[in-house]
Amino acid sequence: MKDLPYFRFFTTDWLADQKVLEMTPIQEHAYFRLILYCWQEGQIPSEVGRLARLCKQTPEAMAQIWSAIKDRFRPCEGGYTHKRVEAERAYALRMAALHRENGRKGAETRYGRKREPSSGTSARSTQVGTQDLSDG
Repeated sequence: MKDLPYFRFFTTDWLADQKVLEMTPIQEHAYFRLILYCWQEGQIPSEVGRLARLCKQTPEAMAQIWSAIKDRFRPCEGGYTHKRVEAERAYALRMAALHRENGRKGAETRYGRKREPSSGTSARSTQVGTQDLSDG
């Protein structure tokens, strides 16, 4: 989801996760890269060859890695998702909607009326654009 370029990451959760602690460094790296890709794209592919490219591994190595981390993902149509990634996405979308609504309410309070959606130019830039700038 390119409209959400970041997500909350709790280092204490990551470092306390027993399954992550039991991963080899290569497995942990691949797992983290797949979480990042899942956040950005909404899911990861199901083909081991594509996973290998995303994780910068050979297909053979990725097959072994995938067998160790596959249970951390949930199958979906076209690939896999991740439970925590989806929970964080839902939270981020709720917060974005709340912030939009609070911004709208603040603008109504400040300006005393509902504002029309912006056309891309502010009233100030429109006024400047209509001034006569000739020398004479």
